Amino acid sequence: MQDGHPVAFESRKLKDVEWRYSVHDVDGHLVEQGKARQFWLEDGLLMTKENRVYVPKGGDLRKSLISECNDTLWTGHQGEERTYALVQRAYYWPQMRDDVETYVRTCLICQQDKADHQKKAGLLQPLLIPTRPWESVSMDYISGLPKVGDLGSIIFVVDRLSKYATFIAAPKHVTAEGTAHLFFKHIVKYWGLPKDIVNDRDSCFTGVF
Repeated sequence: MQDGHPVAFESRKLKDVEWRYSVHDVDGHLVEQGKARQFWLEDGLLMTKENRVYVPKGGDLRKSLISECNDTLWTGHQGEERTYALVQRAYYWPQMRDDVETYVRTCLICQQDKADHQKKAGLLQPLLIPTRPWESVSMDYISGLPKVGDLGSIIFVVDRLSKYATFIAAPKHVTAEGTAHLFFKHIVKYWGLPKDIVNDRDSCFTGVF
């Protein structure tokens, strides 16, 4: 101290045995020594900014407070953000958000109640049986093959009625336009344009094909 003002602050890491001390034994001792600038004792509680109670690490007290703000009937499993807002309104401890996130992610009810933002899949529809050859075909790719020149994949087209298959050599990164060109060159040229094409909606099929 100099002229009533601090000229330096000191801090240290708590020893393992000190984690078992009460708030007053550890944190209160630091306050009395002037080693915790943002903490003060009030009615036996260690307080911090915004009049929040500092919660020590020992025991299950932190977990119990998170549970109180998440699991009880008056809170109703509101999720990570709202639970964190409730806890930090009256309490403080380091890495509080991480503790709340871990708790909510391991809460079965929270995960069951979590909103599903994905579009619901439609019902599966059976494919109609073709009435003539090459009326309906299925298409897919074989990739990951050794590259030969500009070629590195295979497009295979199967007539769904006769199961006759045609294999077409294609560039490794073939586009939808390139797929269409190969399809007309090797399929439509010999068998005509099919009524429908079954594929897995790869970008090579859903672009300008």
